[in-house]
Amino acid sequence: MRRCPRCGGWSPGEGLECSLCGQTPPRGEAWWDYLPADREGAPGYQASHFEKIQRTEAGSAWFLARNRLVLRALQEHFPDTHAYLEAGCGTGFVLSAVERKFPAWRVTGLEPFGEGLRAASRRLERGELVRADLLDPPWKGAFDLVGVYDVLEHLEDDRAALTTLGGVLRGGGGILATVPQHPELWSLTDEAAGHVRRYRPGELEGKMRDAGFTVLYSTSFVSLPLPALWFSRRIRKGHEVTDELALPAAVDRGLGLILGLERLLLRAGMSFPWGGSRLVAARKSEDK
Repeated sequence: MRRCPRCGGWSPGEGLECSLCGQTPPRGEAWWDYLPADREGAPGYQASHFEKIQRTEAGSAWFLARNRLVLRALQEHFPDTHAYLEAGCGTGFVLSAVERKFPAWRVTGLEPFGEGLRAASRRLERGELVRADLLDPPWKGAFDLVGVYDVLEHLEDDRAALTTLGGVLRGGGGILATVPQHPELWSLTDEAAGHVRRYRPGELEGKMRDAGFTVLYSTSFVSLPLPALWFSRRIRKGHEVTDELALPAAVDRGLGLILGLERLLLRAGMSFPWGGSRLVAARKSEDK
């Protein structure tokens, strides 16, 4: 079902036209708009971050490694997906990779910031983009799978977000999430990024279970470089959101090699208990 932003009614099916009032949602520059005209963005993030992140993503070993890990997890744990939603899709860096990797999937990106959607629209070829509030999405039971990558840590009430995301899924639908890990790593970079928390090991899994999900898989990543990450956070004075990601070329290449080895170990069946980030795959009960 999809909610009509004009009349507020719910329409069955996947079409944009409301079965109650016959209207379609307002059209933004390259997205369907489910937010009021005077509403932009969301608490916990700054629109200015998007330009900085977009400049960094394509050449960053960390962003590339996360994409590869996400794509492998999607393929391994949710091969029966047809309709996929990324909540908080930002500049579309992950969403566009999913679109290329799984051409048979219907992909949708939700993002409350026009700046992010503008960048995402330049990367996508066929995906649908929607400007909406993650805590008030315009769907019920419409997707097989939802991805939420480094978004939950920005939200004061992440439990409510997980429950809400469960509502956009069909019975048996899946969720894949990544979050920053270990409160001990908290630094000025987290504050600049608008983080509310870094997760303790097991915290996200527990919150997913409370929201009605069964955890299928969980691992830390950015695990092998963890000592260097801890040290850099103790000595680093800068606090731009991309400070740790816009690395000198030689350092970034070295990080890429280390994260490549880490990915091989994960593929071989290892699961890291500690790391700078955590990835969790879970599935909603069939009868919910």
